[in-house]
Parts: sequence; C-alpha cells; structure tokens
Amino acid sequence: MKKNKKLILSLQSIHSELGSFYESALQILQNKNIPNKLQAAAYCIRELLTRLPNHFDSSLLKTNKKISTEFRPLIELWENLNIKNFLNIVPQTDNWEPEQISSIKIFLDRFNQLVINDKDIKATRREHAFQFIQKQNEQYSSEHLPDSHIDYLGKAFYVFSEYFNKVLHSPCSDTDEGAFTIKLGELELYLTGLIEPNVKETYAKIDKSILEAGETPNIENIKSILNLIHNKVSYDYFFDCLKSSYWLKPLNDAGVFKSPSNVSQYNEFIRVPSWGPSRYLVNIAEESPKEVSQIILTIPDTNNLKIHQDYVNAALKMPLDYAKTIVKKAIRFLNNPFCFYFANNLAEFAVFFLKNNCSEKAIEICFRLFDIKDSSNAYGRYKHFFTNDWEYNEKLNLIYSNMKTSEEKLNLFRLICLQLKKCLELDCFDKNSFVDHSSSWRQEIDKSNDLDNIKDTLTNWLVKLSEELLLSHEEEIVDLLISEPFPIFARVALYLLQDKPESNDYTFDLLQKEKYYTSLDMWHDYALLLQKAFPSWEQKKQESFLCFVSKIQIYEKKEQNEVIKYRIYYLIKDYLQGEIKSEFELMRQKYGDRKEPTFLIYLSSEAVSLEDLIPITQEEFDEKNLEERLKYLLNWEPKEKNTLYDDKAGLCHLLKNSIKSLPNEYIEHINLLKVEDEQFIIAVIYGFEGSLLENLTNWQSLINYLKWAIDNNSGKKNVNLTEIRMAACRLLDKGLSSNNIKIDFSLRNELWLVINNCLKDSDPLFSSEKTIQADDSDFYHKAINSVRSKALQCSILYGLWCLKNLDIPRGEGKKELLPELFQTFEYFLNLKKEQSLAVHSIYGRWLPWLYLLDQHWTCHNLSKILPHTKNSLKRYTAAWHTYLLYVQPYDEMFNYIEKEYDYAVNQLSSDSADKASIRLVSELIVFYLRGTIKSLESEIFNSLYKKNNIELFKEIISFTGRFSTEYCGEKAMSIWEKTLLKSEELDQYVPLTEFGYWTALDFLNDEWILDQIIIVLSKAKYIHPEHFVIDRLCKACKKHSSKVTEILNLIVSNKLIHSGFNMWSSGFEALIPELLNTESINETKSLINKLLLLGLKQFEKFVQ
Repeated sequence: MKKNKKLILSLQSIHSELGSFYESALQILQNKNIPNKLQAAAYCIRELLTRLPNHFDSSLLKTNKKISTEFRPLIELWENLNIKNFLNIVPQTDNWEPEQISSIKIFLDRFNQLVINDKDIKATRREHAFQFIQKQNEQYSSEHLPDSHIDYLGKAFYVFSEYFNKVLHSPCSDTDEGAFTIKLGELELYLTGLIEPNVKETYAKIDKSILEAGETPNIENIKSILNLIHNKVSYDYFFDCLKSSYWLKPLNDAGVFKSPSNVSQYNEFIRVPSWGPSRYLVNIAEESPKEVSQIILTIPDTNNLKIHQDYVNAALKMPLDYAKTIVKKAIRFLNNPFCFYFANNLAEFAVFFLKNNCSEKAIEICFRLFDIKDSSNAYGRYKHFFTNDWEYNEKLNLIYSNMKTSEEKLNLFRLICLQLKKCLELDCFDKNSFVDHSSSWRQEIDKSNDLDNIKDTLTNWLVKLSEELLLSHEEEIVDLLISEPFPIFARVALYLLQDKPESNDYTFDLLQKEKYYTSLDMWHDYALLLQKAFPSWEQKKQESFLCFVSKIQIYEKKEQNEVIKYRIYYLIKDYLQGEIKSEFELMRQKYGDRKEPTFLIYLSSEAVSLEDLIPITQEEFDEKNLEERLKYLLNWEPKEKNTLYDDKAGLCHLLKNSIKSLPNEYIEHINLLKVEDEQFIIAVIYGFEGSLLENLTNWQSLINYLKWAIDNNSGKKNVNLTEIRMAACRLLDKGLSSNNIKIDFSLRNELWLVINNCLKDSDPLFSSEKTIQADDSDFYHKAINSVRSKALQCSILYGLWCLKNLDIPRGEGKKELLPELFQTFEYFLNLKKEQSLAVHSIYGRWLPWLYLLDQHWTCHNLSKILPHTKNSLKRYTAAWHTYLLYVQPYDEMFNYIEKEYDYAVNQLSSDSADKASIRLVSELIVFYLRGTIKSLESEIFNSLYKKNNIELFKEIISFTGRFSTEYCGEKAMSIWEKTLLKSEELDQYVPLTEFGYWTALDFLNDEWILDQIIIVLSKAKYIHPEHFVIDRLCKACKKHSSKVTEILNLIVSNKLIHSGFNMWSSGFEALIPELLNTESINETKSLINKLLLLGLKQFEKFVQ
C-alpha cells in the first residue's frame, strides 16, 4: 500500500506523533518479517484514532479514576517496550526478539480484557470522536454541518476505531490482510476528507456518484455520497445538485429528513443555518407535491427560520389541496422566538391562497399574522410579528390588493376591528366607560395624524374599508361599528353617514344617543354629522330634534345641561327660529361665540417664529442711525402679548448682530448702551466679542463699560450679574489671548479691576460639585462655563499680557512685578478660601504658563496645585486630569514635573482605562520617541508595565503605530517588542490586535511587519484596522509571497473573513490573482479551497 504523503503531512500538522503512527502502520505492513504485523499495525492506527480526537487516553485517565487505576500498569508496561523503536522500524531485515513479542502479547491480552467489555471507555471514545468531527467541521466551515450528518460521520469514525480495536485485541486470530488493507484505504479517504478537504475534488466525486446513480438511486448510493461529505459546503452542494424527485425516497429511507438543523446560540450571537434537505424539497415540490407535503409534515419541529421559509416556498409551488396541509405548521412557527422575518413569508402564503380563490385559508393566516399582542419592552405598548408598523401596513396593503370580492374585504374589516379593539384594551380603557381618548390621537377621522403608530394605521384601514364596503354592506358595517365598545368605531360610523342623506332615520336616531353628544372623543364627528344632516331633514323631523335638545336633563345642575344644549344649538344656529332662537341668543351672550364649534378642544399646529414677533429685518435695523436703533429697541412692543415667547430675545439678537458688524460706531456712543437690563447688557458684550476686536479703536471705553456692567454698586436693579460677568470674561479671554489684538498697556489697572471683580462672583457653587466623582475627568468643561474659574483663566492671560508688554526675560522674579496676580493665585490655592474643583482645574490647564510666569513660585506651590494627600484626591484629579487632557506634551514640562508623571503612573491600577490614564500613557510614548525619556528600561516605564493593564498596553500599541515617524522607527520597534514580551508573560494578547496601525508605516521593513502580523494572528487571532493590513500585504505580496500566503491562511483559520461585507473579502480578491503568479501558487490554491469551504463562492473564479 502506497504512502499518502499528503495525509501524513496533514496528520503531522495536527500533532507530530500522528503522522508517525500512520507511517509506522504502513511500514509494518510492508515488513514480512514482523510476526503479528496486522495487530502491530492495528495498534498504530488505534493510537492514531484515539489520540486524534483530543488525546483520548489522557482524558480517559483524568475522567475515570477506576479505570485509571487498572490502566496505569498497562501504560507502564507498554512504555517499557521502547515504543519509539517500535514505531520507527524501517529496515525489513529487523526482527523482533522473542521477549519483545511475548511482552506485546501479554500487553495486548491484558488490554483486551480491560477494554473490550468496558462501556465507559467505549462511550468516552464515541463522545470524543463526535467532538472531533464537530471541531474539524468548525475549523473549515462558517456554518455547522447538520447534527444528523455529524452523527453519521462520528459513527463512521467509531466503526473504524472498533474494527482496528478488534484486530488489535485478537493477536492469535487469522485476520485477512487484504480486508485490513481495504479498510485502511477507506480510512485514508475518510481522514483526508475530514482533515484536509478539497472542495472541487469532493464536488467532482459527488457529481460522478449522482451521474452513476442515474434515475434509480438507492439507499446505498446515498450512503456512499454521504461518506464523501465532510463539511457544510459539500453537504449543501449535494442537495443543490438534486433536481429530480428520484432521490426523494432513498433520502427519506436514509433518514436525512429526521434531524433538521436548529438555531445555535453563541454568546450574544445566533446562527440560523440553511438546511440542504429542505431546499431540495423546494426544488421538487412542483414535481412531487404530494410526497413533499407529506415529508414536510413528518419532519420534527425546529426553531430554524430558513427551514420554515423553505416549507412555505415549497407550498407556493404545490396545488392548492397540498399547500393547505402546511398552513397550520407555518402558522405555529410564529410562536417561536426565532421567527424573525417569517411574517413576510406568511403574507406571501396568504396572497397565494387569495390568488387561487381560497380565501378561507388566507383569512386563517391573516387573523394570526396581523395579531396585536401586549409588549413587555419599554419602547411601546403593542407588538406584532412584523419588524415595524410601516411593514405591518405594507403587508395589509398587499393582502387587500389581492382581494377580489367584497366578502373577502368584509373579513379583513372584521380583522381590523378586532386588532384595533385589542390596542385599546391594551391601553387599559374600560369597555363600559366609552372612552378611548381618540380625540387626541385622531382628531379628525379622515385625516391621519401621521403619528406612525399602529392605532393610527388600523384606523386608516378601518376608514378605507368602511367607505368601500358601505355601498354593498351599509347596514352590516354601521351595525358592526356602533356595536363596538370604544368611541373610535362609532366615530367612523358617524363619519360615513355624513355623505348618506338617504339614511335620515338612522342618522336621526344616532344623533339622539346621549353617549355620543356628551363624549369628548365623539363630539367632533357628532357635530359634523349634525351640521350636514339637520338641513336635509323635513321640518317636522327638525322640530322633533330641537324638542329633544330642549329637554336634555343629564346633570343635576342646570348650567351643565345648558352648556350641552348651547353646544348643539351653536352647530345649527342658522336654522333656529322663534323661542329656541331667543333662548340660544341668551346663551350666546352668557357663554360667548365658539371659534371652533366642532371641537371641544382644539389643538393648533401653527408655530410662531422670531420674525413674527419682531417685524423688522437686520438690514432694516442697521439702516437706522444709532439713536433711532436704540429708540426702537427701548420702545418697541409686540402687537399682542404672547406669553409663550420672549420678545426680548429677538431684540437682543438684533442688537448683538448690529454691534458685531459696526463695533466702532457703537464704541463711540457706548454710554447710550448703559441700559439696566440684563439681556440687553449681555447682548452688547457678546456683540463686541463677536466683532473683529483687532480693529477696535477705543478699548478704554469698552473696559469702562465692562466695569459699569459688572459692578453691583452701579445702581442696577433686578439684574443677575453672574451672566454679565461671564460675558465680560469671555470678551477679555479673547482680547488677551490673541497676538493680533492690541490693548493699550496703560489700561492695566482698569483691566485688572474688571478681572478682580469677576473673581468675586459666587459662581461656581461648591455645593453643585459634590456629585463629581474622584475619577471624573471633565472638570475643565465646568470651569470654562463658570465665572470665577473663567476669571482666573483671564488673570493668567493678564499675566502673560503684562509679561509681553513689560518685556521681562524668562526666569524668576515676576512675582514682585505682578503682586496683584500672584496674590490672587495664592488666594485661590488656599483650600479654606476656595473649594471649587472647577476653579482649581484652571491651575492644571495653565501649568506650563505658570512656570513661564514664575518658575520659582510654581515649583514652590506645585504641591498645592497637585496635592498627593488622600484628603485632596479630588483637587489633585481636577488639576492633573485637566493638565493631561488639555495641555500638549512639552519636553521642558516633563523635566520640570517628572516626579508627577512617576506618581501618576504609580497611581494606575490594572484596570485604569479612563481618558486621563490613556492620555498619560500616550504622553510617555511621545517623550520616549522624542528622546526626553532615554530608555524603555527607565523606572517610569518599568512601573507602567508592572501594572499589567491590558487596556493601557493596547493604547501603547495603537498610539505608537499611529504617530511614529521614520526618525523614531527603532524606538517604536523596541516598544512593540517590550509589549509583546509582556503580553506573552501574561498570556493576554488583546493589545497586539492594534498592530494594524503599524502596517501603514512604510519606513518599517516589509519582512519585519509580515513577521509581526503572523505573530498577532497566531496569538491574538485578530488584527485591525483591516484596510491598513490589506494595503501592506498588497505591496509586499510579490517579494514575500510565502509570508503573505501564511497570513491569509491565518485570517481564514481565525474566521475573520466571512460572507458579509468586510475589508478582508475585498482584499483577498485583490491579493489572490497576484499570488497565483508567484512561487506560492500551490499554497494559494490550498487557500482558495479553504475559502470555498467557508461558503465564499466569489472565489470559485480563481479555481483553474
């Protein structure tokens, strides 16, 4: 028997000993001098089969203590036989010594006594065999083989194992070598298909078997083909090839329809596999409808959506009588939690029956299909089987458009009534109260509110069907509507009768129903019907109705009854005469005219815009001279006072925009803008802030205005100074921070007065910060929106402005030149005087500039800015996190505060992953790449890596890959190597997945990059961003085809490529044509085969 080198290599790739077992069995068979060589070869094959599925013997010893006790001496005995020499018999001249043969016989006999009758061992062997089959299938296929076929392959595996065990345990029997060789050949084919399947070869064998079976296939043909199938794509291919019903009986006899594939759940994901047998039934349903329908009914229940879709698709090809038998099974699947989009298939099924004049089955489906149920989630009260309400409506429309008779539509009308009633019941409306609040969710029957909810949708259909059926079923439709317990139905009835003057008697009776004219929900439609019907009545009937109204006595209080009469009279006031008219006029004087008499409550949808409130455009406003503008602003009032809108907002908008475009015109007359109105003052300041301050001609006047605006002693009454001071700080922030804005240095004292006044504001309140957590990073966000902290920021900008104007060299000694500034700094560092964390965060935001202002003072007070005591944790966090998040990493600053970086690293934990921690790591990487930190073995990096923080290691790889340059390439590689070693030490490889960013670094060597990708995919099983990796592989594939092919194989093995849209798929399609023209052509062909095993048919075009 020839060696199957491919199988040997495949076995060796799984485990080094497996190939040796198989090769040794072949060598033993070829050696004529070995006694009992069939038993020796059988031992090798037995060992191969037991070790192949998860090292059977070792797991047996772990799981069965009783057997382990008896089994261990045998293992020791066998090890004494020098197994390595036994497995590597090469020369045919070698003979075994009698002692060896005797020892083997003793071992085999004792092993036979222990194993042959032990059910536990057999059961374990069978279980491990099935697990192995499942694992092998998962390795190559994106979808599982059906459990029934897994069982089939597992049984075959077990049969092989039992055969070689039987030979092994009968050393003295005469076993036929020819039969042994045939069985070994069958095992070769089995293992080859299982371990290293070739899709195209399997397809060819399946095609050949189908052709040979012809028109008379039998169960043996089925078994021989099933023996060829070891993966899902081959399984599907076989059933897709079957186009005739000849195969139906043998397939059924073979039991392939007995075990449909179920949905499988993995963590948060579910898989809904296709099932070849059900697709085959669809293909032959037209040819053999009777047999197919019978088989569908006998297939056990499954939760698999795709299989039930196949049932319906098969039924759609059948004659009516056979299709009917499948209806109940199809409807029953709606109860399954995995029915997903099955409602769409059922809708098509109902249409099928309607088209074939079988409305009974169609309606049976529809009553279940469109059923409304209580929803348990927080997104709505009702649920149905469709994805959304829009789809529900679309399928109703599909059903309706295929209905041919009024009887069918009447049944649909009944269905709609039932579902709308269910909605109202789920809204908890009492059937006996005659209330449904439809006057709010459906003001007018003939106009949808476009609320996009199911009640509105059902009401639309109720109206549509009622109008259409009124001609043929008037009495029945109206009776059905008014018999329902909720107003919406009666409203539709009254709406329909508005255009039916011939129904006078019917209308006359309805308009006298107390629950109609007293119902808030009913009133609008009652009123419209009365207005149309009353003029069409003969005089006698009109008088009778008016008499009825005049006698209304519902409530004990006369006035309540009078209001009801007045509402009714008002609707027909043009037809009132005599005493009734006089009575009506008295009521009119008492209750006034009704603007919308057909509504008890009228909700207007009209909106009021800013232009409606202020009848002047910005252009018209700016065309006035300054005096006219101010006069207009101060004197204008809206024609009608609208309490919903603040007209001041519009006025201030005009003023702000005007100042923004004409700042110097306003600055000349700024005293005219001293209006004691908070919004007005804020608009003035924001107007100047929004202007081009570089062109401002008179800063003196503006600062004087700010001093007046923020001063609480200037006589302003009922003005909130906090918002005004905030506006002033924003303006000064802009003015002091820009090099293009020139503020005369002679205004230093006045400027400081403004800032100092703002520093005294009560905002922010410390009490409002008590909820801030110690690890919160967003202190500065609160700071820039609070007055004191914004003013403190302005004070630092003021100091820098003074520094620039005084032309003081960098260094120390600024404290003496700017005493007012440093007194302020020290004041706000005093915890007894300033407790706000937002204010304290300003020190972190401007720490580098504090060093610039006075290095000695900042160094001396650094422990107050960044306190390390436990009681000051929040203050430390406020300043340090703000520094990290809002300040660029300056090399000089690292030298100043290196100890703070050390301290921050030591405070990290193994799970720190907030923004500040990530930023800290990023800055350390920057300092290392720049050379500010000399070595990765420095104390600070060693401390960082000792934290074993996976998320931060991930940031190290990601950040380095994104921001490294050619200048620091070697340092970047050293970061990678250190992090890789740490990941291996921890056996945690998630950080490596960020290596995809590195593949975009062209200055790094291709070979090194490819080696690292292989490491990442081997250990972490994932890498991103995919498009960077693909681009790099495309550039490197010609020179490094072998490594690129290895990488692609790892991507496939890790199941990163799949049938949906992903970058890998498009990348593979670009790479494979290139690789087929390289020395790695054979490896590429093997790769294509694996892709086909995953069901990726787009790669079939690359098969030669």
